[in-house]
Amino acid sequence: MPQLSFYYSQQERAFHHRRGKKNDVREVRKDGHRKIIGAFTTFSTFKLESVNLFRRGEGKTSLLYMRMTYLLGIGAAWLGYLIHMLLFTL
Repeated sequence: MPQLSFYYSQQERAFHHRRGKKNDVREVRKDGHRKIIGAFTTFSTFKLESVNLFRRGEGKTSLLYMRMTYLLGIGAAWLGYLIHMLLFTL
């Protein structure tokens, strides 16, 4: 679902650009709300998948899935921060 919200926000932005409208505050808020909802649905899906793995008796797989997801997510955020610092603080 988050991919759809991203796609629709991009399409809406392109539509307004073609019509000569700039993104005003309302459009930015609308995009922000869509992205927040998309983040919640992504997180909910992740948790549901983890719980379903436990229910099927795959506890070790579920724990590995959760650990790797959190570690890779934090690692990707940290890497993005480092790249930003290297590119924009020199």
